[in-house]
Amino acid sequence: MFAQSGGQADLSNIEPTTQSLPPTFDRITREDIRKNIEFLPLKKALGPDMIPNELIKILKNTIDYSLENFFNSFLKLGHFPKSLKTATTVIIQNAKKADYVDPSAYQPKALPNTIRKLFE
Repeated sequence: MFAQSGGQADLSNIEPTTQSLPPTFDRITREDIRKNIEFLPLKKALGPDMIPNELIKILKNTIDYSLENFFNSFLKLGHFPKSLKTATTVIIQNAKKADYVDPSAYQPKALPNTIRKLFE
């Protein structure tokens, strides 16, 4: 079962592996960012960055260039900032449950950063 000390192990039944390259991503363009901004819903609860979707929509032509550089730096460096990984979790009552003493009458809802939603 194990190779003996000083002997060679029989590797004939092991297939060689191929090294895969890390994924490559196309650059994110300002047009991509503007399209994502259009899909942001209005009048939604705020995440930890406290940036309302309405503000992003108003400023889209002002911030698109900065967001383009910001997001492409994530791809270039292969790093997503920890501060954007945070979310605020709130507990919502399930309207279909009559007994609010029952823990299953509640559900958690994660509210991510607005900037993160644009990147995803």
